[in-house]
Amino acid sequence: MPTPRLMAPLWQALTTPPPNGTLTFAPGVTSQTVTVDVRGDGFVENNETLFLNLTSPTNALLSNAQATGTILNDDVPPGSGSISRVSVASNGTQADNFSAFPAISTDGRYVVFTSNASNLVTGDTNNLADSFVRDRLTNQTTLVSSATTGLPGNGISTLPAISADGRFVAFSSDANNLVSGDSNNATDIFIHDRTNTQTTRISVASDGTQADGSSQGTVSLSADGRYVVFSSSASNLVAGDTNSTTDIFLRDRLTDQTTRLNVASDGTQSNGASSNPTISADGRYVVFTSNASNLVAGDTNNQTDIFVRDRQTGDTRRVSVAADGTQANNASSVASVSGNGRYAVFTSQASNLVAGDTNNAADVFVHDLVSGETSRVSVGTDGIQANGSFGAISNDGRYVAFQSSAVTLTGITAANPLAVFIHDRQTGITRRASIATDGTLTSGGGDFAIALSGDGSVVAFTSAATNLVSTDTNGVADIFVYQRSAGLGPSIE
Repeated sequence: MPTPRLMAPLWQALTTPPPNGTLTFAPGVTSQTVTVDVRGDGFVENNETLFLNLTSPTNALLSNAQATGTILNDDVPPGSGSISRVSVASNGTQADNFSAFPAISTDGRYVVFTSNASNLVTGDTNNLADSFVRDRLTNQTTLVSSATTGLPGNGISTLPAISADGRFVAFSSDANNLVSGDSNNATDIFIHDRTNTQTTRISVASDGTQADGSSQGTVSLSADGRYVVFSSSASNLVAGDTNSTTDIFLRDRLTDQTTRLNVASDGTQSNGASSNPTISADGRYVVFTSNASNLVAGDTNNQTDIFVRDRQTGDTRRVSVAADGTQANNASSVASVSGNGRYAVFTSQASNLVAGDTNNAADVFVHDLVSGETSRVSVGTDGIQANGSFGAISNDGRYVAFQSSAVTLTGITAANPLAVFIHDRQTGITRRASIATDGTLTSGGGDFAIALSGDGSVVAFTSAATNLVSTDTNGVADIFVYQRSAGLGPSIE
């Protein structure tokens, strides 16, 4: 029964110490198969040699105690894939002002964003931030924060969201000329149908009464655009709203019903402000941030937490917890839910959600709503701690994009070197997304505000970098799209 042992140098790049075990040979058997788990790291390297040593035989003689193999390093380099700038006019003219807050359709074809530019479409003379859609297939850019007639909004329009197929775009706007009867002098939520160009107001009561307070912040759509979730300080969108704080609401565009979601399982209204809702593809689950302490039992941490509301069962649960249910010892924020409704990704300053969190920094976590497991994803391929925030998750929960300034990930020690990364929860590989096609790192500003396509292959983000694409000379933040290559990964020969 010889003992096999994988030896350096190869295994030093994979784990420490080298694994070992026992092989048992039955009488007459002269060969055995050893399975080796080899994981890619995203770096282009030379092929390496794998050594298998047999030691300490019992009741046997070894005529050949060593076997070798070759690791074919077929990792895709971090810069592999394509990158393009989408905050441009249909003729390719670069924006004459900054752009931010991208969102992306499920297939990655359509990217919606906010821009202060006045030259992305003709007739943009309001000198205000507007919301635009870029069709990456036809290279057309269109204004969506407009009235049904096509008239641009007369107020700032920002923080857009897009349906799975790109037909519907919801956004927050101060404009009062997008729909008739808008006289509340407050920020509202609107939705624009790109097929028939109709714009309607979402932040209204079930009977159509306009909100008596502002509705702003992030907005989210179900895949088909039927359900829209948003936050509002209005007190007249539903009956019994007496908590005098910002709440989470859902508008059913089919039934024209408006309901409040940031309530306890028994219907008790929250005693703290709630914000930043996102909704699953089917509209069942809504994840949001709240500093309320009465949405679930045992909420005694006096911190902002992440919650999920199951619209089918009426249950409200806290998701910014450790796997054993321990509540976070610091604030959590900026959450979203995977399209399939199983995973919630969020940012937290807490140090007790996973073991070994000693970086004293914000991290990005994923909570499995089925198993209850919580894992940290803002880490390097080797598992080394980094930091992270503003996570975006693919429909199946496999891929998470996030921003990080950690030197362990960026390799840059300059102040605030934010960059965008993609973590594969299946393989453990973390790759940089905010990088030029030739592998050049971003320069000229941090990368932030991230959106991810349904399969996780397309990442949209904001960057003030000047070297991601050629002819970037406008000196302002733009919206970029990175489409990664799948890659083969390493294999043994």
